Amino acid sequence: MILADENLPASIIAALESAGFAVVQIADLDAGAGDDAVLRYAVQRGLIVVTQDKDFGDLVYQQGHRHAGVVLVRLRGMPFADKARRVIEVFEEHGERLHHVFVVVANSGVRIRE
Repeated sequence: MILADENLPASIIAALESAGFAVVQIADLDAGAGDDAVLRYAVQRGLIVVTQDKDFGDLVYQQGHRHAGVVLVRLRGMPFADKARRVIEVFEEHGERLHHVFVVVANSGVRIRE
């Protein structure tokens, strides 16, 4: 299951759901929650956070916060429909491998860091 951060565009969330992925939106659970609270919620429920907020990298790598998986979407200058397709491809191609890793989805490709 996926936990969509508040900054994730609705078009990406809708596309993930249409592709059959279960998505929980943090905005529906705790609007305005800080990034550390988002990570805690995701860890407690085993959810992969999908976000456009690069602060999650700082929380994980600089501050050592636990996570159940983070997918950081850094696709610039790309139409929302193309961004959504790329995020779906990442979940379809890597599936269970996305748990407990940090993934950056960028224009230049996908980087997975354990």
